[in-house]
Amino acid sequence: VPTATPTPTISPTPSPAPVTISPTSRCDRAAADNPIDITIPDDTVMEAGQAFTKQWGLINAGSCDWTPQYAAAWFSGEMMGAPSSVPIGVLVQPGNSVVLSVDMVAPLKPGTYRSNWKMKNEADTLFGIGPNGDSPFWVQIVVEAIPTDTPEPTLLPTGTPETPTATATPVILVSGPAQLAPNDLIDLDALVVNPGGGADLLYEAAEDQTHWLIPQSGALLGVWGVSQPGPSDCQSASLGASPLPVESLTAGAYLCFLTDQGHYGRTQVIGQDPATFVLSTQILTWAP
Repeated sequence: VPTATPTPTISPTPSPAPVTISPTSRCDRAAADNPIDITIPDDTVMEAGQAFTKQWGLINAGSCDWTPQYAAAWFSGEMMGAPSSVPIGVLVQPGNSVVLSVDMVAPLKPGTYRSNWKMKNEADTLFGIGPNGDSPFWVQIVVEAIPTDTPEPTLLPTGTPETPTATATPVILVSGPAQLAPNDLIDLDALVVNPGGGADLLYEAAEDQTHWLIPQSGALLGVWGVSQPGPSDCQSASLGASPLPVESLTAGAYLCFLTDQGHYGRTQVIGQDPATFVLSTQILTWAP
């Protein structure tokens, strides 16, 4: 008689207990304040070479304090003469807002330009705004073309001969090429690099590897454009003592200046060596 084999009893497998994931707040996260564009709204029209200050309003939407070493950092697009990063300089606790200010210069060529920025923590890690906290904030400007004035013809009465107008020929004080290494000085009245005194310009290298032309001893400097200016053009140009960012200047651009001895002149930017950062220029200074 065969022995009956008992049927095994199968016990149900217990289901794992559901895992509850507690949402955690990200340490570094930013959000747009209202408004985010405090100055220079999108597509603001600028003149070529115009200096401006862009300001954004941001909120600390994370869980960590923003120390004064946190910074607004250039991310992509056109730098427009701005430094690569600008520290916020204050402590911003979660939920509080801060105003970021970055000095820029409009490019010399007409067109639409956009500069994208993000926040950077003390470990140089970038973060931004938006749903995922990684979107940049930006400034977008439109550089307008410089209109060309067409003189209207002067009609003379029939039979009246036209009297020629005498034009004064400008007297050149000094003229010639000049090459400036980072942190060189130049006397524009004598066209001497690193003189013992009387320097008008400093070609300075900043820590972030940007380079600046800085007027010295009361000299003045300003961007003219791509057309060659004459003495009257530079006398009527907008000149100032503010530093000019070299990286924002295109090759062939002209600058006007006024030396510490009261002589007007022009500088043409020939180019900057990408390895040594030596700046090649062509200088012309007029006598009074």
